[in-house]
Parts: sequence; structure tokens; C-alpha cells
Amino acid sequence: MRMMKLILNALLIFGTMPVLNEYGFSSSEALALSSAQVKPSFQREVSSVDLPVEVELIRMVDPFGNEVKYSLSEQVMGRALSRDDYEIPGIKQVEHSQLCQKTLSQELELRRVELRLELDIIVESLAKTGKPRQLTEAQMDTLSSVPKCENFQLQLTAIAKLLKGYDYESFAMATIQ
Repeated sequence: MRMMKLILNALLIFGTMPVLNEYGFSSSEALALSSAQVKPSFQREVSSVDLPVEVELIRMVDPFGNEVKYSLSEQVMGRALSRDDYEIPGIKQVEHSQLCQKTLSQELELRRVELRLELDIIVESLAKTGKPRQLTEAQMDTLSSVPKCENFQLQLTAIAKLLKGYDYESFAMATIQ
């Protein structure tokens, strides 16, 4: 019994210790240091570039059979998304919206999540239909309420490309340095 307590205490102590990076900082300390002034005693400055970042990407197949990746990250895609990528012909989308702000009330954050889920459902629905693909009235109504801001551009790109004859492969997360 005494040995069991010793093992549990050891797990508790070592399990709550922060994992340190190569510079001896926990990830939260490294983030704080990257945004603050780093003392000159360090040989290499810790920056946010050193930390890996996860980004969303959508994999599609163009009408010629080539795999294409779309992402909000220029590093993953090789270029930035353009209006031609995410504008859907025949749909007048909202230009500016409170849903595009970085910080939102809980109500607006919930609405943004709902819209993203609705867009994911449209992508899945279009991916399962035969070519040529067309939007239903309900889908057009939903799309006309979606602002063109970055929060929705990836899903809008998938929908626009599906309507142009692309095939949907998958939604994925990629880690970039």
C-alpha cells in the first residue's frame, strides 16, 4: 500500500510538470517569450516561427485527375486564396459581418460554428451528387448569408470547386513550421 502511494505521488508530481523545449522553456513560456523582449544572453531568439502551427486544408481532384490542395496558408498552398477560388457564381454573399471579427460574443461564436457546419454539410452533399452539380434553393439561401471573410473561405472554396467539376477528397489538418 505504501509503495502504491509513492508511485501515485511520483506520477502526480511528474505528470504535472511542463514539457520543456530545446531551450528549457515550456510551450506557454516560449509563446510568452516570443512576443516579449528576449534577453541578449540567449544565443538564439525564440520566435513564433519556431513553433509548429496547424492549418486546415482541403484536398480535391481537378477535372483532369490532378490532386489539388486548398488552404488559408500560403505556405501550404504556394499562393493565397483568391476571390476566384471562393466566390460562387450566382450567389451574392455578404461583404462584411460581425462574424468576421476575431473576438465574438458567445451568441455570435455559436452562429459562426453553425454556419461552418452548414457549409460542411453542403460540401458533403455536393460531393455525393453526380456531375454537373447544382445547388438547391436551401443551399443557395444558406450561402447568401455567409460572409466572404477568412473564417469561411476554405469551405466556400470547396463548394465553388465542386460546382466547377472538381471532386472532394478530404478535409485535413497540416502542421507547418
